[in-house]
Amino acid sequence: MAVNMESSLGPLRLRHPIINASGTFDVLAADRVLAADLFADFPFAAYVPKTVTLKPREGNPPPRLYETAAGLLNSIGLANKGIDAFIADDLPRLGRLPVPLIASIAAEETDGYGRCAGMLDGHDEVAALELNVSCPNVELDGKALGCDPDLTARATAQARAATGKFLIVKLTPNVTDILALAHAAVEAGADCLSVINTVHGMVLDPWTLKPALGHVTGGLSGPAIKPVALRA
Repeated sequence: MAVNMESSLGPLRLRHPIINASGTFDVLAADRVLAADLFADFPFAAYVPKTVTLKPREGNPPPRLYETAAGLLNSIGLANKGIDAFIADDLPRLGRLPVPLIASIAAEETDGYGRCAGMLDGHDEVAALELNVSCPNVELDGKALGCDPDLTARATAQARAATGKFLIVKLTPNVTDILALAHAAVEAGADCLSVINTVHGMVLDPWTLKPALGHVTGGLSGPAIKPVALRA
């Protein structure tokens, strides 16, 4: 007997409740290998591509990944081609997906979220927007914007003013009071919260006793952080 797994996320109708985390599955690379098979049996109920920013970013130096006992430590640094290239090159292909597309955006300044949201607002391929507020922010001397409730609210408000699309704010767990950030985002116009982004961490190479990642620290994901997410 078939089990009905249909769900919804605001206006998005989902075949089941599983959505990939941004940056974890390159559907365009998979399409080059699997082609029609990928679209015939797409694994996720919605698709979130890698976060894009206003300008291209090279990201952090390698090594960028390190497998831990119960997860993965990554230090990608939001490497991406920039939103103009994303719209021109990727969006037409992503629009062929058989599931809703949730575009993920980030910026180094709060008004950048509004600019990115506005640039995507007129594209019907995009069903919803995710604000990644874990980007290092020039208004906080390089700290993540999402660590500050006021800046989180300002970024959310900028995006909200620029788009009528369903708006998701992805919160960072690397704070003492995530509830304050949640309230700030919702009061500024967020329709939904994504809880949580990765947890800050570091690992040492057992042979050299030096940081294993090129950027020294990274974000921990995987089974190890599920209790942290549930607590949040």
